[in-house]
Amino acid sequence: MLGLREGAWLRASGGGTVLHGRDAVLFRRGWEAEEIAPGTGLAPIMAEPPDQSIFDG
Repeated sequence: MLGLREGAWLRASGGGTVLHGRDAVLFRRGWEAEEIAPGTGLAPIMAEPPDQSIFDG
């Protein structure tokens, strides 16, 4: 899950999705929260397969 801070937005285009404005926080099960800086392309993050355990139980 990507938590956008106030003043942050995502812009999607043919070249991918990029974070703009302010930083955001990436939350992944089993990982520490990770700060994402403006200007970061999110394609590598979005391409990761989901943790299958979130669908169990």
